[in-house]
Amino acid sequence: MRQTNAHLRSYYCWANAEYFHNALPKDIPISFHKMRNVGTTWVDGNGVVLEIWVTEKLRSFQAMTVMTVLHEMQHVQKPAFKGHGWQFDRRMLRLAKQGAFDGLW
Repeated sequence: MRQTNAHLRSYYCWANAEYFHNALPKDIPISFHKMRNVGTTWVDGNGVVLEIWVTEKLRSFQAMTVMTVLHEMQHVQKPAFKGHGWQFDRRMLRLAKQGAFDGLW
């Protein structure tokens, strides 16, 4: 299946409701782009999330795309924490314990 930006939006909305209690902004643009990274969350200088990008290379890999969206949503949840570290890892582990990755790996 070749995924579209509408698929990305549906993954984001599903995960926001299921794992983030609809606490994340509902209107953040999310789309496929040609890029080297698997995913990127763009944040402005004031800590406001502007957009999420997912690499075009994942269009045919649904499980990897969903995992990437979940990863980027962690950045949306805590945009002040740039990059990764133990706090980010702890939040990803919490998602795993909640079952967010079940059936994806």
